[in-house]
Amino acid sequence: PFNLTNEKLIRIAEKRKENIIHFDYKFFSKARKISIIKALKKLLKEKKYDVVHIQSGSIFTLYFCARIAKKIEVKKVIVHSHCTGKMNLMYKLIKKYSDAKIEKCTNEFFACSLLAGKHKFPKKVMEEDRCTVIKNGIDSDRFKFKQETRKKYREKLGLKPGEFTLLHVGRFSEQKNHPFIIKIVEELKEQVKNFKFILIGDGENKEQTLKEIKDKGLEKYFIILEKRNDVAEIMMAADMFVFPSIFEGLGIVAVEAQCSGLQTIVSKEIPEEANITDLITYLDLNVDAWVQAILKKKGKKPDREKYAEIVLKQGFDAKESAAILEKIYLGEE
Repeated sequence: PFNLTNEKLIRIAEKRKENIIHFDYKFFSKARKISIIKALKKLLKEKKYDVVHIQSGSIFTLYFCARIAKKIEVKKVIVHSHCTGKMNLMYKLIKKYSDAKIEKCTNEFFACSLLAGKHKFPKKVMEEDRCTVIKNGIDSDRFKFKQETRKKYREKLGLKPGEFTLLHVGRFSEQKNHPFIIKIVEELKEQVKNFKFILIGDGENKEQTLKEIKDKGLEKYFIILEKRNDVAEIMMAADMFVFPSIFEGLGIVAVEAQCSGLQTIVSKEIPEEANITDLITYLDLNVDAWVQAILKKKGKKPDREKYAEIVLKQGFDAKESAAILEKIYLGEE
């Protein structure tokens, strides 16, 4: 099921005359999981599918949707983990329940990284190598650095010539760690006179984050943007990508940033599968270490155009990922 807020995806699918079914539920609603289950049950009873591929960062969603699909006698049920998570008591209880039952209703286990698989699937599945890592393919041509696009977008964003520009793309949630970014800016402003930090995203913690920025008098250092369809172009306008997540299944935006030739600093919670070029640096969540790394990388000028080809060779190609899935769907793997 697709959320109606993803209007562009829906328009693209309809333009290509693809069959897309979406349900209007609020993503941040506490009842969203029940909404997904009800909608899926209704859909699978009305239509007959040979394959149901469930992609989620939620153990609850993966298990219960798989159970519904198997009960309705779908031939091939695939569960696909896209996230890690905090191992709190509720998470552990749900995982224990899922671990005991999910193998009975699932044919294939996929994950965007081994770490994402370990967090969502039974230990036995991982030990027996029954979890397939499917690389999140990207359109490398779209993210390939273009100087003319950089110039156009820096003007569009009001960036001054030579103004050092950092970028973060991520939902305003606890996971993405925006308070840490604010601490970085507090320290960085003492050492860099002319810089901007672009934040792209939406989410439940957005208003709280904006209030903290205002309360600390840091508004002039930030450019806050809503969800965008031109993230690739904004990446070209930036000089560095910062990604201090508390946890991630993969962190595909870090791959996209490298594809754009951006110096990229990430937390050590980002899986090693994202480590695909010499642009990326992994750090503990220590503000001083991040500020020093930013200052060290600030003066480096990589040949940004070459990195799209490097990322492509690492297997993060949308066409290649689609071909792998097609073979599995058709039973040709």
